[in-house]
Amino acid sequence: MDGLRAVAVLPVVAYHAGFSQIPGGFVGVDVFFVISGFLISGIVQDEIEAGRFSLISFYERRVRRILPALFVMMAAATAAAIWLLLPAELVAYGQSLAAATLSASNVWFWLKTDYFDEIARQAPLLHTWSLAVEEQFYLVLPGLLLLARGTSRRVLCWIIGALALASLAWSAFSLTWQPEAAYYLLPSRAWELALGALLAFGFPPASPNRWLREAAGFGGLAAIAYAVLTLTVKTPFPGLAALAPCLGTAAVLWAGQGGDSWVRRVMSFRPLVWVGLISYSLYLWHWPVIVFQNAGLLLGDDISPKLEKMILVTVSLALAWASWWFVERPFRQRGVFGRRTVFIMAGVGAASLVLVGLGLAWAQGLPGRLPAHAAWTGSWIGYDQRAAYREGTCFVTARARQSFDYDGCLSGDPGRPTYLLIGDSHAAALWSGLAKALPDANVLQATNGGCRPVFPSASSDKGCAVMMNRLFGRWIPGRRLDGVWLAGRWGEADLKSLFETAEDLKAQGVNVTVIGPLIRYDKVLPRLLVLSELDNDPGLPARHRLTEILALDARMKTMAARRGIEYLSLNDLICDAKACVTRTKDGVPLQFDGGHLTGEGSALVGALAAPKLVGP
Repeated sequence: MDGLRAVAVLPVVAYHAGFSQIPGGFVGVDVFFVISGFLISGIVQDEIEAGRFSLISFYERRVRRILPALFVMMAAATAAAIWLLLPAELVAYGQSLAAATLSASNVWFWLKTDYFDEIARQAPLLHTWSLAVEEQFYLVLPGLLLLARGTSRRVLCWIIGALALASLAWSAFSLTWQPEAAYYLLPSRAWELALGALLAFGFPPASPNRWLREAAGFGGLAAIAYAVLTLTVKTPFPGLAALAPCLGTAAVLWAGQGGDSWVRRVMSFRPLVWVGLISYSLYLWHWPVIVFQNAGLLLGDDISPKLEKMILVTVSLALAWASWWFVERPFRQRGVFGRRTVFIMAGVGAASLVLVGLGLAWAQGLPGRLPAHAAWTGSWIGYDQRAAYREGTCFVTARARQSFDYDGCLSGDPGRPTYLLIGDSHAAALWSGLAKALPDANVLQATNGGCRPVFPSASSDKGCAVMMNRLFGRWIPGRRLDGVWLAGRWGEADLKSLFETAEDLKAQGVNVTVIGPLIRYDKVLPRLLVLSELDNDPGLPARHRLTEILALDARMKTMAARRGIEYLSLNDLICDAKACVTRTKDGVPLQFDGGHLTGEGSALVGALAAPKLVGP
């Protein structure tokens, strides 16, 4: 089992450390879910059938297994956060600390995660969402099995199987409407743990056929490898895409139930077993280490990417071993800490972490740690973009299940020039600036989070597809529009459909302009500005520009010229060969994360862009 745990944790660590060869490493969490469901469900059911199950004993084991290492990691991460994070970041950290301590961080990150998720990905406790899912599952499982006490395992498998199918169906369905909920919340993840439970309860029954087990074992490893190597962050997940790693894990577990096999021997390889032993602590420690370094806080910026990755993985392994040896092992041994002591320590530890977390939020992230101007610059990380972007009416997101206001957002004074801005959150970021720069025009806004303005839309987000197909297919044709502007967070994969859409609009007589991508940064811009200010290093933000955005901009400019499509390069307006504008004249950061404009930034960009879009 430890070997399979290593198979689960290593892709996660490699993926988070930035090894591009493993684009689907995040599926290691799903492997963990199946393993956990298999082990814990089997233990509970065996004890119930033997008449010796105790809820107190069950939760004592869970406390010993989960909380000591988790609490030590969070205490260390909190100390680092107070030292390293900006006030706005520390407020969010404190809230997530309280949520993680209460096994509710998956709900917290679901509520806080949206298409402005560069900040969420830099949350030191983001990875605790999976622990919360497991703990929520184990609040439900014992009661369910106790209610079914006396039921045969065959009937129990039917019950668990039906619940698993319902959860899988919900996972697939919710991806089209609430992808963040599908990712973070228990209802769409429960089937993965239930799959492990089915194996533990004897479905399908173990086979004595050696060749069948060998085929299942190697096939299972191949399915996990397929998911790790081919899935990407753009893959709608979990849903049906999670079947490959989960069924693969189930196949490996099933193969091991019937006896010896080559896969079992491979999984017994000593280095794999060692990694498996420390896998829980490795999962806990690797993410905060990576996040603090990604923010430029540990090793600095002048280290080579390859060496950086090696150091991060090595440090994570060292911390994981220390956590396993000095924390996990002693607390699992009843002779070291008795039940009463364990529960008292858990209660005191949980209360302390919750109070610290809420205290950091209440204290507004302790802004006195920084010079006043640096603290003010950093405060823009907490910028509330909802009013400037008109979120909930003219900018909608799948997470919030918002409905686009067609009447309010697509109407204006018929006596004025009318322009329509269509796109995703990056288009929404432009609206306030363009509307301010064009006070005598109707600047209509049709924007949807993560939704590219192309027709026909092939988006997995059903709300996006419906909206874009309605706009391009029924609303725009026949309307009197002085211009249609297509804007978004473009990628190479978008270009073919984008320019086909623009050509189709042009053929209809529409004056269409493609607005190119705005420069982005590999770190949150206000943080870069603060570090630049504190270190007296004005060139720091320029070193963190994503140069691929500039290359994409140049390619789009060439494609537009070749096809006769009007094109506006925002980067030409604010960037030169050395640097880009990063602040307004009042010192406000142009962007509040790695790429989305603040309202003040939008005003600056809009004033520069408007004459190019409508003429002098």
